[in-house]
Parts: sequence; structure tokens; C-alpha cells
Amino acid sequence: MSKTRRVALMLEIEWGCKRHADVFAGVQQFAGRAGWESVIDEYADDSLREGFPYDGVIARATKELLEPAAGRGVPVVNVWLSSPAAEALPGVFPEWAAFGRMYAEHLVQRGLRRFATLGTRSDRADDPIELISLEDLARAKRTQRDKDWPMLRRLVEADYLRSGEASTPEQRRFWLLQAQTASLLCDLAAAHPVEARHLAAKRPLLEDALRGDLDHVHRRLEDEQRAEREADRRYWEPLRRELEQHRRKRRQ
Repeated sequence: MSKTRRVALMLEIEWGCKRHADVFAGVQQFAGRAGWESVIDEYADDSLREGFPYDGVIARATKELLEPAAGRGVPVVNVWLSSPAAEALPGVFPEWAAFGRMYAEHLVQRGLRRFATLGTRSDRADDPIELISLEDLARAKRTQRDKDWPMLRRLVEADYLRSGEASTPEQRRFWLLQAQTASLLCDLAAAHPVEARHLAAKRPLLEDALRGDLDHVHRRLEDEQRAEREADRRYWEPLRRELEQHRRKRRQ
């Protein structure tokens, strides 16, 4: 029978910070699956000097931990982004760029365009955050999920109301191609008929909007949404089948 691995957790849990507790909870979940024995030891550096037999350490690593761990050949994984020992150790951290994109997209959906982040001078980031464009975000909301379509409608209307008459050709193109209410489409087509006619090849319902036919535009919007939902369903169906097969195998 193989020896159970004993891993020290040096996570400063006594600080009472939620992020420290979340890391601890995640480690415990993995340890349960991997068959580890995990031990909370906030003085793992001293324990290693005294010869305590750890097989590894997961830590908000300090420089004081490096020497005794290296001397005993004990691997250390750092979970503190701003650790003074970060350059010397492998690390596992949250996906900050993904968080940033989510926060920024949330603000963009509400019509905001100028916003900043507040952090500390010690914060580090390895990669710049590439914010998704408003047009890309709108396309991402054309799914089979019921909650995405009202969000798409609000996204377009918020941008339209914010800009008012001081709109750019790019904004008008975005509204004409993405608007989800018949009344707004008819108003846009009446205000910008040349652009609406030009884009009608891409979105045929704009021909009805140019005629001011609210009922027909409304029906065409429903047809458009059904087609988009079905296309999204077909796109994800192979993955759904694959995941279902995987679940069945795990249950057997």
C-alpha cells in the first residue's frame, strides 16, 4: 500500500481573509480526491528545519521558507501573487485577467465607457487585459439561453440612449445590426435610411423597418431569434453528447 502524502498548508488562515479561506477550501477538495493528508501549519518553515516529514508545502510563501524546503528537497507551491519569493517558486493564482474582463463587460453592458481600476502598488499582472468589444459582446449574447436576449436588448438600448444624436457611423451600424425591438429599429431606419438600406443585405428585416411596418419587424425579430437559438444549439450539441457519455462512464 502506497504511503499517504502529507502536505503542509501555510495560508495565513488566521487573518480571516475570504480569499485565504477559499484557497484552503479548494486545496481540501483536491486533497480529498488525491488522497493527501493536509496539515495546517503556519510555521512550516520552522517545522522543516526541525525535520518534520512533509512531502510538500502549499503556501503564501515567504523567503524564510525557501532554504529549509530546498535543504530537505520538499516542493513548495506558492499561492501569494505578491510573494517576495514568487520568482523562485512555481505558483498557482486566480485568473485575474478573466475577472477583469467580466467586471469590465458588466460595466459596458450598462452603458459605461470610461472607468478605471483601483489596486495597490504591489499588485502584479503578467498579461494585459484585452477587453471584449461591444460588438463582440453582443454577438456572444446570441445564444439559446433565455436570459441572454433581454441582456442583448438592454445592451443595445443603453448604448443608443447614452450616445443620443452624437453617434458615429460605427455606432449606427452596431444598432441597426443588433437592435432587438421593432420600435427602435423603425426609428433608426427612419433617421438613417441610407445606412439602413446598405445593411439590409446583412439583416433583411431592415427593409420592413424602412417601411415602418412594426408588426412585420416584430415577427421577423422572433424568426431571427429562433434561428440564432437553433444555430447555437446545433453548435454545442456534439459537446453535450460527449459530456453525457463521459458522465455515464463515470457512473458505471
